[in-house]
Amino acid sequence: MKKVEWVTPNRMKFESLHKSFNKQTKCISVGNQIASTVVSSYIRPYSETECNGQKFPEGYLQECDLNWIVKDAPGYVKDYIRENGKNKTFILYLLFHWYKNKKIMHGAIITDEEHNYVNMFLFRQNRKSLSILEEVKKYVCN
Repeated sequence: MKKVEWVTPNRMKFESLHKSFNKQTKCISVGNQIASTVVSSYIRPYSETECNGQKFPEGYLQECDLNWIVKDAPGYVKDYIRENGKNKTFILYLLFHWYKNKKIMHGAIITDEEHNYVNMFLFRQNRKSLSILEEVKKYVCN
């Protein structure tokens, strides 16, 4: 995993082909986060049914995770997690930048809970978006 190098005390060095994304990126780290160009969350397995001493039906907690921090993920990304996350915990990273008041989504990266790469989804079919995902992958995957 690539170590974060700080340009200022509040902004990491991030180098992709997308200058706006690079400029807006403050920090990219593993696990749960809400940041300027990334939101990410642990997604519990479908089979997990207990939380804070309470019992829930199978799939309930996974749906809560998918519809909270990472609610903006496209349906096909959520479907991939539902299909492959029956007994596995995943971490879902959604990558974007802002143009005026509009969120421009670039893609998603999925890792397992040990930060091993599982899958990647490119939302915008261009080399700049691909370079963002490839660079982020270095920071969040083993």
